[in-house]
Amino acid sequence: MRLHAPRIRRRAAARAMTLLEAMVATVILAVLLGGVFSFLVSARDHFESVTIESDLRDRSRIVMDFICTELRQASAATVEINDSPTTLSGSKIAFKKAIGFAGGALQVGPANAFTWVLSPDAGVPGEEETIEEGYIRYSDGIGDRDLNDNCSALLEGEVEDGIDNNGNGAADEKGLYFQRKTDATNKIVPEAIVRLTLIKRDRYRRVIYETSSEAAITFRNP
Repeated sequence: MRLHAPRIRRRAAARAMTLLEAMVATVILAVLLGGVFSFLVSARDHFESVTIESDLRDRSRIVMDFICTELRQASAATVEINDSPTTLSGSKIAFKKAIGFAGGALQVGPANAFTWVLSPDAGVPGEEETIEEGYIRYSDGIGDRDLNDNCSALLEGEVEDGIDNNGNGAADEKGLYFQRKTDATNKIVPEAIVRLTLIKRDRYRRVIYETSSEAAITFRNP
């Protein structure tokens, strides 16, 4: 018995050391896995952020290009903002595109229009994508088409308080806004500015992305 006792103690000591090492290894592994998990979550969030922002910018560019292309074909004499030929700015622009000449006179097609429209889901709980948003409606004389469903209620930097918050000379402008230009004598000229703000909300209805664009266009036909 005396000869075997030291061996038993040594084996017990060896088993205790192995358990301690296992515990240390487990802690180290847990720390490493936590770091890796945190990195992967961060990388995923960054990827989603970049993707959403890029998508919103692309949509803004496509919509703006389409609006400007259509407006450039308009007859300046037919352009009306908010259904008035003398109104200088507003969230709706109506026009007729030139289709040719007949008997020396310019011929125009049916009435077209771009309009900011309040979303029918605005203010409805659960409709996260459209809370306090509008969409862009395009009418071409044949029917209506909705171009985008997350157009902001107001232009970037604007607050609905009757004040020009963003310094562009107008107050409480909608997310789609048109402004006619005038000359030194305040006469309306065949030019206009188009402004557009699109937004993206998260699941908590907070605006997480906002992109704005502006373009100056000239009506190519009288």
